[in-house]
Amino acid sequence: MFFRTVWRVSVLGALALTACAELPEVLWSQTAGSSVRLDRLERAPKPVRKDNLRSSSLRSLTAGGVTIRSNPAAGGSVWSWVWNGIEFINTWDLGREMQSSLFPGDAKNSNPTEAGDAFSRRADRKGSPLYSLSNRGNTQSSRAIPLEFNPQNFGGAPGHPVVWKDVLMGKDLTLNFNNLGPVGQYSTYVKLDIPKSLPKAQVEIPSIYVPGKFNVYWTYDAAKQTLTPVSAQVPDGCATKPPKGYSYKTFGFGGVIVSDGTDVSTAHAMAIYGVNRSEGGSVNYFTLWNLTKVAECKQKPGTGPGDFSTSKLAAVYGPDTVSAGENTYRTWVMTGSINNVTSYMRSLYAKRVK
Repeated sequence: MFFRTVWRVSVLGALALTACAELPEVLWSQTAGSSVRLDRLERAPKPVRKDNLRSSSLRSLTAGGVTIRSNPAAGGSVWSWVWNGIEFINTWDLGREMQSSLFPGDAKNSNPTEAGDAFSRRADRKGSPLYSLSNRGNTQSSRAIPLEFNPQNFGGAPGHPVVWKDVLMGKDLTLNFNNLGPVGQYSTYVKLDIPKSLPKAQVEIPSIYVPGKFNVYWTYDAAKQTLTPVSAQVPDGCATKPPKGYSYKTFGFGGVIVSDGTDVSTAHAMAIYGVNRSEGGSVNYFTLWNLTKVAECKQKPGTGPGDFSTSKLAAVYGPDTVSAGENTYRTWVMTGSINNVTSYMRSLYAKRVK
């Protein structure tokens, strides 16, 4: 069911790159405060209910021992990834989930986000307008008109989201990739309906937030077949002093892993694999974050999918040019034991997928 109420929404339009010499740091002009066009009413931000995880409105797809569920009320972002009866996605707010996020690199720190904005813990929260969500074979595809994650920077406010109407973001997620079971090829899609490219942008391709019980961190170099524990290098993300994250890890071929234990045979893990752009792939670097020490963040304890406690793993494109028009970035997401996911990465490396 689509909501046809006219929400009070700011729309960021045109995205025309400025030529003003006086303001070289501004990437585009904004037209905040304009209303949603009539032909976009059916795609207005939708209320996101607390019970969405159990809602029949979630779009499901099962293959390779994995069931994913994407939420049409949150831009079609991946709301659930279940393998072996284990939920791997944290949905505490709409900055989490498994999704893409664009960082254009402008002075206002713009951040079009696939699922929603920073005020998504409110009772009146609304997710990014859904453009499309469908299954075809083992592939689920979605497109969203993203919300600005920090709407207050553009005249928005809680309950007053800002929509990037000239941006589409989403995914094409193919499960059981190459018959590897719980391995999905994740193609991040970004379309900019603008006249020029963004020269210094970054895109999370994707970021994944997992429940807080996953708090052991690893890197894996698939070419060297080297698994490295890095938990000591991933400080608490709630700490007041930097560094706050495990940043800028690069591989020719490899990825990052978060697990719920240290036994490589029995611990459950989620991983992202990618190929560096120097090798013809999409990834510039990987990053890991630990936000599991909830006391420092002044949040309630708990390590479930809906609790604050979480770990983040992400693959990142850029900083570099994101072209006007359509852009696609490719990575692979997987679950299993630590031994399983490193084996899957070796297989992907052997096949030289990019």
